[in-house]
Amino acid sequence: MTEEIMINTLLNNNSFIDELSFLESRHFLKENKTFERLKSLYNEKDSVSQIDLLLEGFEITTADEFLKDDLIVKAKKLFDGYNVNLIKRSVKRLSYKTIDETLSQMNKIIDAVEKNYEENLFTKPVNAMEVIRELKDIRRKPEHYGIMVKSLPTFNKITGGMLPTDLIGIYGKEKSTKTTLTHQIVLDVCIEQKISTAVFNFEMDKFQVEMKTMSMITGIDTNVLRNPKQNIISDSEFDKFSDMFVKKFEGSELYIEDSVLDEQQIYNKTKELIKRSNVKLVIIDYLMLIESFQKFGQRRDELNYLTRFFKRMAKKLNIIIILVSQANDSGMREAEAKGLSRDANYYFYVEALEVGQEVRIADEAYKAVEGDYVVINRGIRHGKGNRAFVTRFIDNKYREIDIKDKYTYGMEELPL
Repeated sequence: MTEEIMINTLLNNNSFIDELSFLESRHFLKENKTFERLKSLYNEKDSVSQIDLLLEGFEITTADEFLKDDLIVKAKKLFDGYNVNLIKRSVKRLSYKTIDETLSQMNKIIDAVEKNYEENLFTKPVNAMEVIRELKDIRRKPEHYGIMVKSLPTFNKITGGMLPTDLIGIYGKEKSTKTTLTHQIVLDVCIEQKISTAVFNFEMDKFQVEMKTMSMITGIDTNVLRNPKQNIISDSEFDKFSDMFVKKFEGSELYIEDSVLDEQQIYNKTKELIKRSNVKLVIIDYLMLIESFQKFGQRRDELNYLTRFFKRMAKKLNIIIILVSQANDSGMREAEAKGLSRDANYYFYVEALEVGQEVRIADEAYKAVEGDYVVINRGIRHGKGNRAFVTRFIDNKYREIDIKDKYTYGMEELPL
């Protein structure tokens, strides 16, 4: 009966048809042919009179009608019902195999339905007053809009704070501290700010990452933790550092996954962690160790696909993703970095500096000392690239160096 009333309402009110541009005949169960004829007639003529409708064979009655708002609500229910039934029919036809393959097929179905849904949604024009209201709300809040990394102030200046949907690329040669730089961000965000974080590390196992975490928090050398029989620190000293580590972790939720996973499995696990713990930051370390469940002729095509996948994943799940990638011995491997530099909102290149090597930081010359690394912003979507800063290990802690004051930034809040 609802479909009949909808059709009758459209026949009595010519202007309403434009409000239902997202509806197609296939969304109707009974009145699909009638709606198709009606929509076709409205598309053919600039204006349609009651006489035109009668000449086309439509029967017009003045019985029950929907008001405009009611009509749109009913139409959206019809549209949603069609898409829900489409999912149900598609799921029934699934060929159930392994759990991962089945979930992958289900996600493809959902993606297809979501794409169809988004394409048919009515897009509203920008409301300037709503934009201003949102910006004023952001300005009134005491906390930063984006997530800041207090121990890397120049990183904050470059990004303005990491925002949901950001894909941030970190790229460098072997032993360039790209993983350590990324983990410093994890410690700052997850341990210091208590923001739930997930790390997918395919280079080290979970316990190694946990030892690295303890080392960077307490300052104990990783080799001391890996080789406890050397007795470099006493049991009482170890207990003291252990208490510090446990206290720092109070209220933090850090998830570490070291299983070999493809991109769809990473996506599924991330969705689960968002639902369980509201994870907002995801680290993937690193790109070259992921093999897609899809088949590609060349590795280059696969890597380009993966960066696009993770960019869409960040947007779809409304999270921040930091994607780590490795260069070859000669430096920037552009063939494989192309996708990351193209898809990332911010793209950082990390490199070890030789003692005495001169680099320009904030338009000033700086000569590197032992243990220095330079982090260069090679790409940025929202401003000027090629800004750089210097980092260094001090007491097994990773920090940015203030080259003017030769001061190591700590975890305290710093002005931007």
